[in-house]
Amino acid sequence: MIVTPEAIKIKVVYYGPGASGKTTSVEHIARALGAKDLVEISESTGRTVFFDYLLVNKEIDGKKVSVSLFTVAGQAVYATTKKLVLNGADGIMFVADSSEKRLQENLEVLRELEVFLREIGMDINYIPLVFQYNKRDLDDALPVEELERQLNTFGVPHFETVALKGEGVLEAFNEMVNLILKNYGMVEER
Repeated sequence: MIVTPEAIKIKVVYYGPGASGKTTSVEHIARALGAKDLVEISESTGRTVFFDYLLVNKEIDGKKVSVSLFTVAGQAVYATTKKLVLNGADGIMFVADSSEKRLQENLEVLRELEVFLREIGMDINYIPLVFQYNKRDLDDALPVEELERQLNTFGVPHFETVALKGEGVLEAFNEMVNLILKNYGMVEER
C-alpha cells in the first residue's frame, strides 16, 4: 500500500485456475464502477497470456482509494509472471471454479500460490485473502461447505459468484478492499 496526500493506493491480485473467471470478474467490476482502462493481454481464444490490469478509484470513509487490480494467467507456464504480479500485493482474491471436476485443479493452484508467495518473501496467512467461489450456476457445482472444507482452511471470507452475470463479484471486491484497509488500520472495524 502507498499512501499519498491524494489517495491510498492498493494492489489486489485475482488468482486461480485458468478459465475460473478471474478476467470476467475484473471486467464486471470495470463495468459496474465505470472504469474504462482495463488492459487485457490475451490470446485470440480470450485466455489471459500474462496478466490483465485495471485501475479503480473509490471513496471509502471520505478517503480516495485507488485500487490496482491484476489477474494472472492460469496456466502453469507463466510461473515467473505470476510471481512478478504477486510481488507487492496487498490482497489476493482466489477465484475458484465451483465445478466438481475442477476441485483438484483449485487445490493445486492454491498450493502453487502459497509456494510462490513464500518464494517472494510473503506468507498467505498474513495477507488479506478472500475466496470467490465462481460458477455457482453450474449443474455440478460443489456445495459451498465442501469448497470451504477443501480450500478455505484459512477461515477467511468467501463469496458465491456467477461472474458472467456479475452476481456476488462486486460484494467480494468491496470486502477485499475493506479487509486491506483494515489490515493497514486505515478504516474502522465494522
